[in-house]
Amino acid sequence: MNDTNPFSRLIESRLADLQLTKAQLIARLGYRNIAKGLSRLDQACRGEFDKADFLLSGLARGLNVEPSQIEEARVATVQERRQRQEKEEAHSFRPHAIFLTEHRVPTQIVIAGIIGADRQRYVYFDDDAAPETFRDTVLAAMPSAIPTFGRVQGFVINYRLDHAVEYDLSGNVVAVYDRIRRLGQIRLGF
Repeated sequence: MNDTNPFSRLIESRLADLQLTKAQLIARLGYRNIAKGLSRLDQACRGEFDKADFLLSGLARGLNVEPSQIEEARVATVQERRQRQEKEEAHSFRPHAIFLTEHRVPTQIVIAGIIGADRQRYVYFDDDAAPETFRDTVLAAMPSAIPTFGRVQGFVINYRLDHAVEYDLSGNVVAVYDRIRRLGQIRLGF
């Protein structure tokens, strides 16, 4: 187990205090499939709680702690993970524009994936470009339509993680946001 967050530290500490193995803990929790339980425990210890409802429901009893200790460790771990992701995103963020189209989801998703239609919705700016030039750059690059997504109806420029502006087809401001706007991505696997 990894000792990098409050949840995993609580688990490790209690296992040591109770002289239990992870497999013994999983058996205490009522898992019939120990491998699946160990997988869920490892996911939770990494801060991934999406599929951990059954695990979390009996963990306080299995570790002989108050349920509030489990919940506090879970919440602290989720907060730490979110902060780490935000830091990583801040380091890798580049200002960019996104064309807004009549269809949010492509009408033919496989075709869209094959031709990279989702990537056609983005405009990335040169690192040395001035933010004042972004709008004109997007207007100059704007297509009338994007295959499988339909007609372009406007665009959003994500200037910073905490500042985005939506524009209509003429470049007039429609809305200002205090966080970036995102679109989904198409990934094909064969």
